[in-house]
Amino acid sequence: MLLSTERFAQCFCLLIVLTITCGAVAQSQMLGDWKEPGGGVVRVAPCQGGLCFRILMLSKDAPSKFDHENPDSAKRTRPLCGLMIGTGFRVVDASHAADGVLYDPRSGKTYHGSASLKDNELNLRGYIGISLLGRTEVWQRAPNNVAQCTLPK
Repeated sequence: MLLSTERFAQCFCLLIVLTITCGAVAQSQMLGDWKEPGGGVVRVAPCQGGLCFRILMLSKDAPSKFDHENPDSAKRTRPLCGLMIGTGFRVVDASHAADGVLYDPRSGKTYHGSASLKDNELNLRGYIGISLLGRTEVWQRAPNNVAQCTLPK
């Protein structure tokens, strides 16, 4: 079965958009490990067509190894080690991502999020409603030899 010229053009355009989007994620300079102000390390990696943030190492000063502040009581016993705390970040360009969702295990609250990279600092902004009503944390690039946390027993 042959495609009509119009259908072929639509498929071709879709293929170009998907190629550009996937390429932007692969080219993002935000990928890698980042040390957050509390001393923990979070890995930024591609997932679901965008970027996700996962706890790689807990701070030695972390008050708990479990998600005790989660508003869902069924999730309060899940380990923080390996927890996905950022999802759905759409890569805008190599230094910017937007439209993500951030979970703060310290407070148990969920926020909209965006991220921007300047030099070796990742500026992560969490907000409710509009970006103006938010707070920015500055994360530093972590060394390459970060030991990953292990799940508590």
